[in-house]
Amino acid sequence: MGALLVTHAAMQNVDKIKEVIMKFSPRNRHLLVEIIEEEPKEKSKSSILLPEDYKPKDSAHSYVRIRDLSPDCTINISKSDMALVETRMLTELEVGEKAYHLILENYVLGIVTRR
Repeated sequence: MGALLVTHAAMQNVDKIKEVIMKFSPRNRHLLVEIIEEEPKEKSKSSILLPEDYKPKDSAHSYVRIRDLSPDCTINISKSDMALVETRMLTELEVGEKAYHLILENYVLGIVTRR
């Protein structure tokens, strides 16, 4: 029974190592991005009643932070830049247990900078 516990503990360590080693790298002109969530607007009191399950319409555009880019990208953008993209063109995919967001470089509308 003691050997079984060691084996189980060893398997848990292998899973942790795989999780650390596994890294996703975009290809084919895709950018790996992190979606920047907008801060919720203050609720104002109004006389219009809405259903409890009402959700406001999603924005057509999203702010993202560039985390990685494919080697064949031609867009002039760097890691950690903030960009404005078309929300509907974002692709979410899962590799292992981690979720990633990708967008093709053509759907970057612009780079956002501070003055």
